Amino acid sequence: MDIVIGHHPHVVQPLECYRTNRDPDRVVPIYYSLGNLLTPFSHPAFRASWIARITLAKGVARDGTTRTYVAKAYKVEVFQEINTKAEQLRLVRTRRSESDLR
Repeated sequence: MDIVIGHHPHVVQPLECYRTNRDPDRVVPIYYSLGNLLTPFSHPAFRASWIARITLAKGVARDGTTRTYVAKAYKVEVFQEINTKAEQLRLVRTRRSESDLR
């Protein structure tokens, strides 16, 4: 099982599903950046984030070995609502976007 989760640019970047040449049944989700979940910023681009949702399953590879693989990978999009007077940060779900792992 392989999953790549990047970080640091403080903005969301694409989710890509990579299919390997060596094992075409295996799909590797690559989350380039999940954004900026908890640090408050004023600019809207920095207030959007993703939460990675990954479903794992057991399966049998073509060579007969049992493996754990990524059955589903998607992102839950959230946006920060900031109340500076009350010093509160609230995450609001905006939508869920599923990736295509076929």
